[in-house]
Amino acid sequence: MKKHYGFPLEQVFREAYLAQLGASFAEFQKDPQSTLKKYGQHDAIAIMRLGYRPLLPSQVSLRRALEAQWRAEGTLDDAQVVDATLPAPTSRFFQRIVQALGGVLDVVKQCLPEHGKPTVINTFRAR
Repeated sequence: MKKHYGFPLEQVFREAYLAQLGASFAEFQKDPQSTLKKYGQHDAIAIMRLGYRPLLPSQVSLRRALEAQWRAEGTLDDAQVVDATLPAPTSRFFQRIVQALGGVLDVVKQCLPEHGKPTVINTFRAR
């Protein structure tokens, strides 16, 4: 089974909604990254590596419309848009970043009561 950045091609094709966006699986098999870029899903692998699903077709359409508007206004520099690929999930560096972010998220969740407003933790006592 062929893989692209550790994900089976079939999974990437399905989760990136490439069929709904007009791509064929044969086209995707020949050059996965170019196909993802062509159909507006250039960051799908990075998103999947973080444990999320790639953009929905409606989100891809919105991103394309916004990028076209920004290009027309001169506020989007294509040279600054990079293909989002992350280090392999097995790399030690990546694992440590995920652990650190998870720890920060746990602390934030503990500070939020059920209604969503932060609780004030008073570490200073009046004497």
